[in-house]
Amino acid sequence: MHILVLSEQYEGFETCSSYTDYVSDKEDVKILIITSPGNVCKKDKEKCLAYAEVEKPSSNGRVELFALEFHRKYRIDRVYTNQEELVLRAAAIRKALGLKDGLLPEQAIQFRDKEVMKAVAARNGVPVPNFKRISGPVDVIDFCESNGFPIVIKPTLASDSMGVRVIKDAQDMESYLEKEFFSSISDMALDFTGNLIAEQFIPSTMYHVNGYCKNGKLEYVWPFQYVNTNLNFTKGEEYGNISIPPTHPKYPGLIRAIEKVLDALPCGDHMVFHCELFEAENGFLLCEIACRKPGASICLLIDLLEGGNGTFPETEFRISNGIEPRHKIRCLVNQSLENDCVGDLLIRRPLGRLIKLPKPQECPISNLKVIPIAKENSVYHGFDVNVRNTSMRMIAVSQAGTNQVLESLTLGSQWYRQNVHYISQ
Repeated sequence: MHILVLSEQYEGFETCSSYTDYVSDKEDVKILIITSPGNVCKKDKEKCLAYAEVEKPSSNGRVELFALEFHRKYRIDRVYTNQEELVLRAAAIRKALGLKDGLLPEQAIQFRDKEVMKAVAARNGVPVPNFKRISGPVDVIDFCESNGFPIVIKPTLASDSMGVRVIKDAQDMESYLEKEFFSSISDMALDFTGNLIAEQFIPSTMYHVNGYCKNGKLEYVWPFQYVNTNLNFTKGEEYGNISIPPTHPKYPGLIRAIEKVLDALPCGDHMVFHCELFEAENGFLLCEIACRKPGASICLLIDLLEGGNGTFPETEFRISNGIEPRHKIRCLVNQSLENDCVGDLLIRRPLGRLIKLPKPQECPISNLKVIPIAKENSVYHGFDVNVRNTSMRMIAVSQAGTNQVLESLTLGSQWYRQNVHYISQ
């Protein structure tokens, strides 16, 4: 089997993976890679079948040119990507190459376009918030009148809470339509867009369920509760995650909810997913689901749940491509290590010049690991998806359940606030 890997390295973020380490010579699996310059490690350059480095793959059409060239020379059997921006293009490459494994464009769009996703889910009995595709200002006005305030407007294809706008009341709506609506769309489509969605604002706790399904059937699962959300993080607040063990009262409902979502959508043969859910009075509402692994901080927590040996990146790659994992998976559906729980908290960098971070060795919370991220004497101007926005990361592990983890993270946050030094600008 020949697997084409599509990836992109963002400046300052996680280092490149060694994909050829994820498979053995006995398995007769060959790797081809298309990624950013400098993102192919030395071992992969020596062992992979072929590789190409292109500037900003998510916005560079040479990716497809290299994919077609690789297929002519070497044959491609599967296309793998774990990045949201490349999901639809990976699907288009599969279709162009005549591949039968993995999601094709008409299937992948149901995991990328939030309006299509919710429409398909709702038709198949999945509870969703009220929503409407936005093609112009009149759609915003109509939805506000029919739904009431507040509402949420966001791009249908964005991720990481990019472009999300909460409209609180009629005055806020007027300001948005006058000053922001047309500035958020392409200059080539100034009359109608269709690339925005309006949704009912759900003021409730959010959860995310991460897992793997084979032919649509859930096999491995890692549910979490958000501590705030990524949207809160973009606004300057802390953001984190706390795992939900099978002993937790919310666990059965989360499993029922995700199984219903997976039944409603075309999951393909092997799919790793990240699904966000709102807690509702009678269960859970679908926020959105992505057909790729969760973000880096969540993957690190999953790795801790799976033993903390750094094996989850390999496991995710193998199960995504239909290769049996080499390491035992602990978190099967309805099974894990009793009440074991992990959580983290990402603390936003303060606006201005960071003078001094608290020293990890001085943290008084016994079950809390503190990881400095921001550089002292650096200046931070505000949230930017292309830079590191985190000042410090805290990780808590407990066998006493979610409440103990939340308490440790809360105490850690207080300790940070009392000891960080910066100059506002």
